Amino acid sequence: MERFNAFELGDDMRLKRLRDDWADDARSRSLAVQEWRAAMENRPPFLDDGRERHPENLSTHDMERLVSETFAIAANLNSAADDDEYRAAMREGLHTFDMLRERYGLTQDGLWRTATDMNESQRTLIHCP
Repeated sequence: MERFNAFELGDDMRLKRLRDDWADDARSRSLAVQEWRAAMENRPPFLDDGRERHPENLSTHDMERLVSETFAIAANLNSAADDDEYRAAMREGLHTFDMLRERYGLTQDGLWRTATDMNESQRTLIHCP
């Protein structure tokens, strides 16, 4: 995990600024404590009320998993030796993304976009055989 000095972050990423947009009620504070404890124990937070299935409620653990899975898929695609391995890696990657979409409740208008929504340069960045 990479750590950043607070001075290297933009003003909009400072804790004081981020807190301006946070919900401030007893339930949200309780959930924040649960997430903090889970982070200190290096485990995912356990939330079972459905709020965790919205992109705006993803924890740092969730985001870390999404990024890690994405890099693993990209590495598998880049290391494919032939067309068959590439197709197998693509199928596995699509299956993984589909499972992540289902788990985290991500939608087209949330964090995911199809290739038809992208311009040519974005498709080139994603498809690097």
